[in-house]
Amino acid sequence: MKATRIYTLLALLIMMGGVKLQAQEPQLFYSAPANNSLSKSMIFLNNDNGLAKIGKSVEGRYDYYWDEYLFLFDNNGEAIDSIYIHTLTAHYDYNGGYEGSWVTSKSSDMMRYPDGRLSMFLLNFTNRSVQMQRIDIGDDLSLSYTDFDWEASDIYQTAETLEQWVVCSDGGVILAYLVDSLIYSQSGQDYCGIRVLKFDSEGQKVGEYVFSNIPYFHDFSAFYLLPSPDLEGCRLVMRNLAPVPFTYDCYTLDGNLNVVSVNEHIDKLPTQNLCCDDACVKMNPLNGKTYSINRGTSFNLNTGEVVHYQDVLMSMFDAENFNQVTYAWGITSPTPCTIGFANSIDFDGDGGVYMVSGMDKNQAFSESLCIIRLDEDLNKLTEIYYKEDNVELRYFGGICVSSQGDVLIRCQVVKPNMPIFDAIYKVPKEAFDGISAAHDAGFAVAVAYPNPGNNTLNIRTALQNARVEVYDVNGRMVYRQDITENVTAINTMNWSEGTYLWKVVADGKEVESGKWIKE
Repeated sequence: MKATRIYTLLALLIMMGGVKLQAQEPQLFYSAPANNSLSKSMIFLNNDNGLAKIGKSVEGRYDYYWDEYLFLFDNNGEAIDSIYIHTLTAHYDYNGGYEGSWVTSKSSDMMRYPDGRLSMFLLNFTNRSVQMQRIDIGDDLSLSYTDFDWEASDIYQTAETLEQWVVCSDGGVILAYLVDSLIYSQSGQDYCGIRVLKFDSEGQKVGEYVFSNIPYFHDFSAFYLLPSPDLEGCRLVMRNLAPVPFTYDCYTLDGNLNVVSVNEHIDKLPTQNLCCDDACVKMNPLNGKTYSINRGTSFNLNTGEVVHYQDVLMSMFDAENFNQVTYAWGITSPTPCTIGFANSIDFDGDGGVYMVSGMDKNQAFSESLCIIRLDEDLNKLTEIYYKEDNVELRYFGGICVSSQGDVLIRCQVVKPNMPIFDAIYKVPKEAFDGISAAHDAGFAVAVAYPNPGNNTLNIRTALQNARVEVYDVNGRMVYRQDITENVTAINTMNWSEGTYLWKVVADGKEVESGKWIKE
């Protein structure tokens, strides 16, 4: 009877706003002012200072103007310096779709050369012709511009970012873009061509290769450009002509842009979204392996029919042949959704892998963050989560990890009666060291979703030697199970509508709890 009264009291406290085991909220590293937007391009200059690209926009009905700046932050998120980069002007012809859009310039993410230098690149458009500049970024935030001896008029020009760059160990840079004259439609399918160019450190073109007849979907990235493991050439991953489930081919080019190997049908998993706006693909320069995180859908390999919607899939490809070696399914959902939108990857100085994804909402933005630390073989080491009542933390792409393991995450924050604003949250490396450390940093080690829910309650945790317990409003235990999987899916079809208390017990102690509402 005493235990029942205690659980009933606990449940009532939770329903009233209640019991929360995290000691504080995550550190709000930086909050962008009004009319400012944070690019997903962030980088640590060292273990004390970070650098982010920020844009200030003025929007009109058909046009917008975007002044881009670089902001230098100290270890506490205080902006200590900034410098103007360029102004982008874009026009959207809404009657004609994006075919009628144009921009004056586009900028790349910040990229670090193997020798430590930091640069970014600009494409400047004039009357449908484009020229390129390299911007070298000094430690004191000084900028120096190098004009490339190259001009082109065949770039498929939209306000969408369809160009990609990688930097090379010889000081050069490789640019790949869609070729306007090689885009066509046939039998209801769009196809594209991709031009790959290499420039030396002085901006002279030293290599070129053109791919054609590549299946292209306007809602998906046409390709991914990655550095080759030796950092001299590049790899292009592109969708091939195979029917659903889609698969991909990888072409490896040397430092002179000669094709040295082709790996066809690299995606042996039944998922369609390796190359798309919901995916992030990165090569780890410490081991040459490539990692992807994306929203996937599993198919019947024989019929092509959807079997189950999987929200987050993590994969690893080897350095030698770009074969898919291993994978790990993340958050799952029994219904179509866009949880897992705008995933992101980065690496620490020891080659450790960090992945972040949104979760717990059936739309493009999500209320919860899932941050996963893995070893190079995709064995999960730590998972931590963030969810705050009355605060909708919208993950919008971008993770940056220091060599020591501190993490910056770019988000959008929505609070009642306040404008949406962009923010950077900091996750100290200690947050991955255990339950107490995660709580001290404002993160949970277990989370329930979807919430509210209907016929399934998912409890997600990476804890070992743990169990989940669920109680109704009267303190009566309605479910108990040892945790053996990353996600414990509880069938609640026969449960009454209402509020329940869930909790996770690890090593004999309650470590996380919360309310869950069945609708």
